[in-house]
Amino acid sequence: MITDDKPTIILTYLKGKSSCKTAELSALLGLKPTQTKAYLYQLLQEGKIVAHGANKNRTYSLA
Repeated sequence: MITDDKPTIILTYLKGKSSCKTAELSALLGLKPTQTKAYLYQLLQEGKIVAHGANKNRTYSLA
């Protein structure tokens, strides 16, 4: 399980936006998209965010 502040940063960022893409969050966190997806997957499993669309068109928003 991931236990640092990056999930909190993602949630805080999403509060100010209607939705965003993985690339946008990767730039914010300074991580590669694959690393960012690990955090997004964790937040999805916890029910804190929801995914919209598929593959390259996928966006995320608060649940």
